Amino acid sequence: MTVVDKVDLKLKETNAPADALRTFSKGMNVELGEEIIYEGEKYKAAKAMTNIQTEPNKDIANFAHMGAINEKAMFDRYIGTQTKKKDGRPLKFKIDTGKKRVNCFSFFNVDGSEIFIRKAGAVIAHKRLLNAGSRSWWEYFFEFGQDYKKDVVLYTDKYFGEFEIEITPNRLGANLGHFSAGQRVLLGFTELEAEFGVNDYSRKQKTAYGDVFIAKGRTANYMSLAVVLPTPQIDRTRDTLKNLCGELTTFIGDEKDKGFKSLLVFGFLNDFRIKITGEQYSSLSINVEGII
Repeated sequence: MTVVDKVDLKLKETNAPADALRTFSKGMNVELGEEIIYEGEKYKAAKAMTNIQTEPNKDIANFAHMGAINEKAMFDRYIGTQTKKKDGRPLKFKIDTGKKRVNCFSFFNVDGSEIFIRKAGAVIAHKRLLNAGSRSWWEYFFEFGQDYKKDVVLYTDKYFGEFEIEITPNRLGANLGHFSAGQRVLLGFTELEAEFGVNDYSRKQKTAYGDVFIAKGRTANYMSLAVVLPTPQIDRTRDTLKNLCGELTTFIGDEKDKGFKSLLVFGFLNDFRIKITGEQYSSLSINVEGII
């Protein structure tokens, strides 16, 4: 079981295309369902409106927040909103961690064939996203026999400063839902009785006549793990997890390259409990909820 002590970083440059959307200005008119940009964020109109005077971030009755603009969608608080590049060329961006050292790079909801991380032009990490083979006959015939990893973590030695990231496209393009970097912290070893699943935010609506309609919503992963950790490290583990409370970061329940991808979650810590069971080893129960 590993958690990532995420660092703040700056986006220095990117080749992601800009959104072809209008920018908010007082007095403008919008159509039903039209998306507009305000202070680097996108908002969708719930109805047609004229002579708008209120900023969309303050008018939650008439505008829905849709995440950051395309260039910065990979850094917002959603996984489902992607930075998209559909022209058949790689998505490239440069980040700067300042003086903070990192050795773990997280990619969630990624579409691509390969990921490269470079430092001063040299490749320091590389990952092919294409899995070895198809999981079913349906996938072989109707998905072109290709299965790509969607969530990936890459480890490196500890570096700080500027990094160049490149994602080469697959048939869906080169797209990225969320990116973060930080230092990996090993807590212990995940036991076999791990639980994971999905929180469904769809809503059921029933009419007076008994007709049922489903308003399809987004989903978020969750997992509950039992971890064995060295007893001498329980204070450090407690402090590490306490500092992560209220923060979004990467939780890695299975370190193996071919391990369970469902045990890789970007989200927040719901709660944790440590139980001292012996002088050498103790137990940790941890519950993590992912973001949409």
